[in-house]
Amino acid sequence: MKTYETQLTAQQHLLRVVPQGYCWWTAGVIPLEKRDVLAEKFADIYGTRLGKDRRYDRKRRGLANAEAVAAMDGSVLRWVLVATDGDGPVHEKERLRDARTSSGRILWGDDYLLQESRRPTTRGGGTHWSWWLTRECESRTAKYADLAAKTNPDELASYVKMQLNRPLHSGVRTQLAKIFRRAKTVQAHHFPNRPWAGPDPDHLPFITGFRSGTSAHTGPCSDDD
Repeated sequence: MKTYETQLTAQQHLLRVVPQGYCWWTAGVIPLEKRDVLAEKFADIYGTRLGKDRRYDRKRRGLANAEAVAAMDGSVLRWVLVATDGDGPVHEKERLRDARTSSGRILWGDDYLLQESRRPTTRGGGTHWSWWLTRECESRTAKYADLAAKTNPDELASYVKMQLNRPLHSGVRTQLAKIFRRAKTVQAHHFPNRPWAGPDPDHLPFITGFRSGTSAHTGPCSDDD
C-alpha cells in the first residue's frame, strides 16, 4: 500500500492511475497501527505490490489489477483501494464503485471528489480528470465567503487564506476562483472604497507535476497533468 504523508500527494497518485483504468474503488479509515495489517491483506489477496510485468500478464489474461493508496489524516489513516476492469478476487470480495459513473465518484473525506470533466472549447476541449469540492462543500464555502464579504473584509481575507491551504487541483481552483469572484463583487457593493481582501481570482496557486513535495506556483488556472 502506497502511504503518503499528505492528502495532496495521495490525491495526485490517484489522479495518475484512475485515468489509466483503475476506476473501480472502495475506501475507508483505520487507526495508524493497523496500516501494516491492511497492506499485507491487500498485497496477498489482490496483488497490490505486483510489478509492471506481472500486471501486464494479468491484464492479458482478463484479470483485474489493484492498487492501494493511503495518507495520514491526523491520528488515522485514510485509504483508497482501486482496481481495473477484469475478473478476480478484488471484484469478488469488495463492494466496488465505478468512478466513471456520476453516482460512483471517488470521494476523499467529505470535501473532495474525483471526476472526469469536459474542458471549455477555449481551452482546447476534450476531457480531463481532476479533484473537485463536493457540492455540499462548495455551497458551504460560497455562502461563508459571501457573508464575510458583506460584513467584515478582514474576516474574508482570513477565510480566503484558509481556503488556499486546500490541495489546489485544477477542479478545486476553478471552483474557488468562481467563489472569490462572487465574493469580490459582494465586497465591492458593501465596501466600495476598500481594496479586495483576497487574491486575484484569475491567478490562484496551482500544482505542477506530481512531485512528492507540496510546493505550489502562482499563475492562471490550468489543468492537472
